[in-house]
Amino acid sequence: MGSLSSVYLHIVFSTKNREPILTYYIKDEIISLFHTVSSSHGCIVLACNGMPDHIHLLVKTNMQKSISDIVKEIKRLSSLKINTKYKDRGFYWQHHFAAFSVSHSLVPKVINYIKNQESHHLNTPVTYLSELEDFAKHANETIDWDFYE
Repeated sequence: MGSLSSVYLHIVFSTKNREPILTYYIKDEIISLFHTVSSSHGCIVLACNGMPDHIHLLVKTNMQKSISDIVKEIKRLSSLKINTKYKDRGFYWQHHFAAFSVSHSLVPKVINYIKNQESHHLNTPVTYLSELEDFAKHANETIDWDFYE
């Protein structure tokens, strides 16, 4: 009998130095690539969206791959694609990322949160770092700010 896994992660990471370079057309290309890369690793992207300086993903993970390896591959391939297509951009992701577990019952709420990133950031003047700090606080975690500065 095979193993069973039902693990959902809300993953958040930013552009290098939080540069606001995720324009709509670049973001759409990246989101499409995230779906493809995740699928090739046996994961499912349930939601993906972001702001010009950061991105959110809700992923149903595959227990055969580490989330670190999947995020690393997503970042590597998306940087490669954007830098190949838009040579003047100098597009890079920040090295670190945050991943928070999501219970199955909260998946719809997190999907809604991710899909409505633009209105969330428009209605409340929240930065990527303050948003990350809020997620960590709800998860009873502490952020090592040396990684994010």
